[in-house]
Amino acid sequence: MTTLPVEAVKEPWSLQFTRDARAAFENFHYQMGGDHALYYNQNLSEMLPTAYAAPHPEYIPLDRAIDDSIGTEVVWSTSEDEMPLSEYIVHPNHRVQGMMMIYKGKVVYEQYPGMGQMDRHAWMSPGKATVGLILALLEEDGKLDMSKDVVDYVPELKGTNWDGISVLDAANMETGLALEETLDAIIDPSSIIVRFFSAEFGSPNPLTGENENWLDILKTAEKIDGEAPGEVFRYSSAVTQVSVLLAENIDDMTWADLFQERVWGKVGARGHHVPPDAGRDCGDPRADLDHARGFRPLRPDLHPQLGRHRT
Repeated sequence: MTTLPVEAVKEPWSLQFTRDARAAFENFHYQMGGDHALYYNQNLSEMLPTAYAAPHPEYIPLDRAIDDSIGTEVVWSTSEDEMPLSEYIVHPNHRVQGMMMIYKGKVVYEQYPGMGQMDRHAWMSPGKATVGLILALLEEDGKLDMSKDVVDYVPELKGTNWDGISVLDAANMETGLALEETLDAIIDPSSIIVRFFSAEFGSPNPLTGENENWLDILKTAEKIDGEAPGEVFRYSSAVTQVSVLLAENIDDMTWADLFQERVWGKVGARGHHVPPDAGRDCGDPRADLDHARGFRPLRPDLHPQLGRHRT
């Protein structure tokens, strides 16, 4: 249930609220986005097993060139009609906690209506961009051939419907498998995607009460009739998680160590990056001001290989 405004995050949580939030944590409860979700967004590393990726010893502050016109000139279409960003970001219906924009390597806009400037926040799906970055770097190093099958790098999935799906098609979320995160799927406790999320969040299967392994669940993914890999984009965190395992297998190290060696330990960040155990892309617990820094290397002019596969 949502009763608190997002600015409540800027004050310390009461001891009872904290205890209640910790006791209630599970996949569905978090996804419903109630008051406890505000606590989880800040403190997901308390709820899930986590690992640390250390920054470089030398901190390099983000350059700033704040453009005040962005708040008035950028317009968002919403259910309440169009509104400038300056109004959208503080509107109580949209519950925005923070926003930062970087243009040509400099921060041009930042606001924190629902969090402190140095607070942590869960990355959730934006963390998928870090997986794409790692795949691009592995390809650049000659360690990854995007035209090869996923199972060539993730033998754990051989003999399943993942056979015949290329790394490129998986990276583009065009697997031809029934793993899409549709509204119907994410509220259906029997769906494979809910089972996957429950396993990732350490919650039992909502129907059986049994704890499952996310990889075992994905081994049972079914093909979509009449749809071949590479034909239709279907958004799925499960596919990104397979890419995490693929990268771990190639570099023979955990996601935390891999990301530290290839990215986080090189970008001049101030804080420790806290990827979850097994590199859960959907619930990355740690991000503060360095969040935007992690995406700065994704500029196509710096890494053209990130966009060269799409036509």
